[in-house]
Amino acid sequence: MTHGKEVEKSIPGKMVMKPEMKDGKFYSLQPMLPVFPGKSGQLLQNTLKLGGTLMIVTDVFDRLRNARNLREKTIRRNKVGALALGVSIGCTVGAVAGVLFAPRSGKETREEVGRRSGEAWEKVKDNVSTNGHRLADAVEGLGTRICAIGEKGINSVEETLPEVSAKVEDSFSKN
Repeated sequence: MTHGKEVEKSIPGKMVMKPEMKDGKFYSLQPMLPVFPGKSGQLLQNTLKLGGTLMIVTDVFDRLRNARNLREKTIRRNKVGALALGVSIGCTVGAVAGVLFAPRSGKETREEVGRRSGEAWEKVKDNVSTNGHRLADAVEGLGTRICAIGEKGINSVEETLPEVSAKVEDSFSKN
């Protein structure tokens, strides 16, 4: 092989590897179809037969792969369903066992749950009230600070406005 030109020798019945060159650099070898002596129609016919056979084989492998993937998904789905069923059965059994082996009667348990939920509700209301007052105070303080900063900004603009307007008038009168 020489730089800039590709020299290929074809041997009948043997696959030829064609080097791929870009910008004078070697990148890879590209396989070429085997060259057979004889009619060009026969070569084309052999190539089409080989290509068709490869397409059929590829299609069969793709179908087998898809069938395997579908089977694996079905197995995973069944495992998830079994897990969900087991969890729900376990929760039900635990709830029934809790009721059966509870140290108090149902009436006492309901009264206790009602009392505790009332206490929890009162705590929530107190926390909301306290935090609401804190938030209102913080917003009020922030509003006061923003107003004070705004007044300072207005005063600053009012002080510098006559100077700036005089400079602008001078620059326009010079032109």
